[in-house]
Amino acid sequence: MPLDKIYNAAKLGENFEKETRLQVATVQSMVKRVLYHEDNFSYSVTDYDLIIVDEAHRGYILDREFSDNENIFSSQQDYQSKYRRVIEYFDAVKIGLTATPALHTTEIFGAPIFKYSYREAVLDGFLADYDTPHILKTKLSFEGIHYKRGDNVIICDPATGEITNSELLEDELNFDIDNFNRQVVNENFNRAVLEEISKFINPNGAGKTLIFAVDDLHADLIAQILKEIYTAQGISNDAVLKITGSIGDKRRVRDAIQKLKNEKFPNTVVTVDLLTTGIDVPKIDKLVFLRRVKSRILF
Repeated sequence: MPLDKIYNAAKLGENFEKETRLQVATVQSMVKRVLYHEDNFSYSVTDYDLIIVDEAHRGYILDREFSDNENIFSSQQDYQSKYRRVIEYFDAVKIGLTATPALHTTEIFGAPIFKYSYREAVLDGFLADYDTPHILKTKLSFEGIHYKRGDNVIICDPATGEITNSELLEDELNFDIDNFNRQVVNENFNRAVLEEISKFINPNGAGKTLIFAVDDLHADLIAQILKEIYTAQGISNDAVLKITGSIGDKRRVRDAIQKLKNEKFPNTVVTVDLLTTGIDVPKIDKLVFLRRVKSRILF
């Protein structure tokens, strides 16, 4: 039976009656009430006996140490995540659920008490296995980008796409591979990689491809290049679609995902973080990661 059929359940903000045994809320809404006393509401540390946090790896960052100078002007709370503060506020048993535990997850909830491996999930039929990744390597990815003193470097405003500076360098400037597509946008590099990737993709086939970009501007560039590649092959631009939070409100994002799931086009979708979890499109049979220079393709 669902929990709300066993216990009297309520959402945060609804009338919390004495017989209410189960309350559902986001951590962010709890932060507003516990730390900022929104709606003039305050909690006692003993209000809950058990707190279950789903997707426990999300919504917070690692706490960090601060220097002696910072100690003069700041308190430890300034360097402790609000997520952790609100979780530790209550004197209750805390259970964190996540498929991707990280260091900050274990620092708050402790070591995992139950593990279900990827291989077990494949054998049990819950996940699809993948072939050995195809890794695309380029000379540029190994050597990086190096500018000499006196070279002309074009700087682009990531918010507007406008050129903000193109002055001569007063010193050397080097970019290693981890900075590609994040601090450096090299269209020729992306085009070379995508032309190779397109050889593995059949836009008219039944399968679909999901490509992960570094950020929204990078996703725009990938979509533009792929459309140009497909146009030369006589394939409609509808075959490629960017799905990120920038395309519109929740309804428009939902409609785009439904098109990916149910219609022939789009066949290839470019995203950043929006489709990393919670998407169920069985037709996706290829994942491409362009977050690092050594691009990977998983089938």
